[in-house]
Amino acid sequence: MSKLTMLLLLFTILLYTYLFLVRKEIVFFSKRQSSASVIYPCLLVFVLIIYYTNNVTLDKIFQGLAMALIVLSYLFNVRGIANQRIILHSYQNKGIMLEEINHVIIIQDTKKEELRINFFRYGLRLPMVKFDQSLEELLQFLSKSLEEDTEIDIIITEM
Repeated sequence: MSKLTMLLLLFTILLYTYLFLVRKEIVFFSKRQSSASVIYPCLLVFVLIIYYTNNVTLDKIFQGLAMALIVLSYLFNVRGIANQRIILHSYQNKGIMLEEINHVIIIQDTKKEELRINFFRYGLRLPMVKFDQSLEELLQFLSKSLEEDTEIDIIITEM
């Protein structure tokens, strides 16, 4: 096995270790996006077909396995709210600390039974995050975790 393949496998192991550690930290998971769960496996099959149509050696088998695991790592949707921060992307190192949030807008859709939350930091809007949890659960957690002077607006709609 070549050194490049060994480095690729080591990187893949470290990547999944990091993703599992971040996943364990999240208290409220965001709603999963269905388009990504279809696109990435199709991309994975395409890459593996192209990769394995040539000569197949032991080195190529391990490289293909590592590449497949790296592509599948994008299916780990670990967006959500942890105890002290908001994680907006799976590979985000620090997240956004809850102390930095100064305004929260919660939009509850009664027909879809989902919550959409906009967080504002320093007056700038962050990406919207969707949740399946109840409004009461999230409000209770946010009221404990956010600063005292943080504004929380609730909008209830039927779409």
